[in-house]
Amino acid sequence: MPKHSFAALELIFSPPKRMTRIMQELAILQTSLPNGIFVRYASSRPDIMKILITGPRDTPYENGLFEFDLFCDERFPHAPPRMNFRTTAGGMISFNPNLYPDGKCTICLSLLGTWEGEQWNSKSTLLQVLISIQSMILCEKPWYNEPGRQRRTDVDQASKTYNQSLYHRTVQHAML
Repeated sequence: MPKHSFAALELIFSPPKRMTRIMQELAILQTSLPNGIFVRYASSRPDIMKILITGPRDTPYENGLFEFDLFCDERFPHAPPRMNFRTTAGGMISFNPNLYPDGKCTICLSLLGTWEGEQWNSKSTLLQVLISIQSMILCEKPWYNEPGRQRRTDVDQASKTYNQSLYHRTVQHAML
């Protein structure tokens, strides 16, 4: 996977049960992915995955294709996978307060250890992470994902305006 954020990373040491867990995760993903989430990996590197999530219906992301890179490093499954958000138009476009086009392409999600809330533990799954991104980040009213916005007086109009701009960004950068 030459166009993968983590493709150049090689593991010199892999804990014994890491690859077994990755293969178990892949088996779960093959049978349990909801509509709109697609996962691909190279047989030689099942620890790096390319994820495509289709924007859910009735959201400003509807029908957009959002690309993510996932890497299960040597700490997996005791630590969360590392993920990058790739649909950023070269770091120029932001699609959500929880998706940063900052060069690191940070995804703010508690399961990834980048936000407060339910943290990753060794029983957490990749499926949980992907469903959380689809439902909690690519959601109907993403403007509210930024803490403190609910306290503003113009929240409904601000949310509608934000969604309109996201709709146009989705068409331009996640569809065409």
